Amino acid sequence: MPTYEFDGPVVIADTPGTFPVGNSALVQATTSAASGGTGTFAQGLAVSITMTGSSSHDGDLIGIQSGATYSGTGTCDELLCILNSAVANSGNTAKVFVSENQLYVSNGATVGTAYMYEARAPIISGTGTVAATGAFHAPPMKLAGVTTGYGILCEGTADYNILAGSLKIGALSNPAAGYALDVTGNVTISGAIGSGIHTLVTSSDNTPLLVLSCSSANSIGVSATINKTGVTGLATKNLVFATSSSMADIVIGPSTAAPLALVVKGNGNIGIGVTTLGTSAARVIGIANGVAPTSSPAGMGQLYVESGALKYRGSSGTVTTVAPA
Repeated sequence: MPTYEFDGPVVIADTPGTFPVGNSALVQATTSAASGGTGTFAQGLAVSITMTGSSSHDGDLIGIQSGATYSGTGTCDELLCILNSAVANSGNTAKVFVSENQLYVSNGATVGTAYMYEARAPIISGTGTVAATGAFHAPPMKLAGVTTGYGILCEGTADYNILAGSLKIGALSNPAAGYALDVTGNVTISGAIGSGIHTLVTSSDNTPLLVLSCSSANSIGVSATINKTGVTGLATKNLVFATSSSMADIVIGPSTAAPLALVVKGNGNIGIGVTTLGTSAARVIGIANGVAPTSSPAGMGQLYVESGALKYRGSSGTVTTVAPA
């Protein structure tokens, strides 16, 4: 295989002398192509490499390998191995792909795993240090003249998007320690919340503010601490369960089957041990037959229903029938 060495920059051009070589460019290629219609294309530099092997492990096959090394004693502003630029000077360009990667598999070949892009872990040797590393970095894409900017756009609705580490959304800061997802800003969810225990916490001290325990697709259990220091104003310390049009039912109990401990209906009815009140009832309290208390704790009274009659037991043990059945 012939080997060529060049002492200085190399210019490859279809018109000699028309492409100026930069101060540090080793190879520059230029070509001009006339429009040929749909399906035609022009290439500034094309590299193709083929390996025909027969052993169990034939090594790596690399089409293009680029390296940039800085060994100075000053400061290198940016160290780039590959810089891609696509320039649209005039006319209409349907799509621009500054870098495009594609996999072709044919002739019965099998591929174990294919990634269109892979970032390898840094190799730190000696006393070298790196302040921060990242597999991908994107500056703001929504600028003046851009209708819609996407940092990341994944169009495959059947694809999996897997993030093993913690995720921060809404701010350029690290996620809070101990949380897989940290969101700054409002969150809207369209769809079901899966089974499990979901905890919403305050932003200051991670004290649980609201815990949602979902046992199935049709039920959700809620426990809430509205304010650790006490409720001082309903306008800012209230807990609301509501649909988009009216109050939703609040059910407190082991299941949807009777007897339920407490049901608050959307029309204002409150049921203690019951879910259905009388016809046309609204903003009415219904109490199911209970078990009469046998003791009288001090400093309180007990109201209950026995055989349909409303009864009251005072702290001294006296039972009074408030209303007959």
